[in-house]
Amino acid sequence: MTLVDSLIKLAGLGVVVLVAVGAVLLLLRMGETQAAPLGLEVGYPPERFPDMALARTPALVELAAVQTRLLALYATLPPHSSAAVWMLTFLRELRGIMDTAYSAAIVARLYGNTAPLTALSGEVARIEGEVADQFTRRLVEREGADPLDARLAALRLCARELAATACNV
Repeated sequence: MTLVDSLIKLAGLGVVVLVAVGAVLLLLRMGETQAAPLGLEVGYPPERFPDMALARTPALVELAAVQTRLLALYATLPPHSSAAVWMLTFLRELRGIMDTAYSAAIVARLYGNTAPLTALSGEVARIEGEVADQFTRRLVEREGADPLDARLAALRLCARELAATACNV
């Protein structure tokens, strides 16, 4: 093998590595876009919310948890459906509430009155429950109760068989 052949193989390997790195970076960027639609911040990133002790207060942790669950639900929706549009609007409003709650938490910490924040996070969690109920109801209506009943029956049968098998082991 000549020096030229070795250089050609080395250059080809370099091109393959560059394409692979580019593909990985593209996939990572696409993953970020799905996790935070249209530039929504997730949780309380320290670059923007430097007081992490404050961001870990129960009320703010609950708000961030609600956001995370709703983002996961949003990711399952067809991109241009009316449900996705409304969920994105909901998520933007929730982000605004989260930002304001962080500012209010600074004042609440100074005066030792966190009751309004606790009430706020409870109300947001209650609204999230309503959203989840609506999505569940619509999913069951769309899929029908019969397939769910059949799947539950199959799970029960599997559980009985597993229990019987475990006794024989």
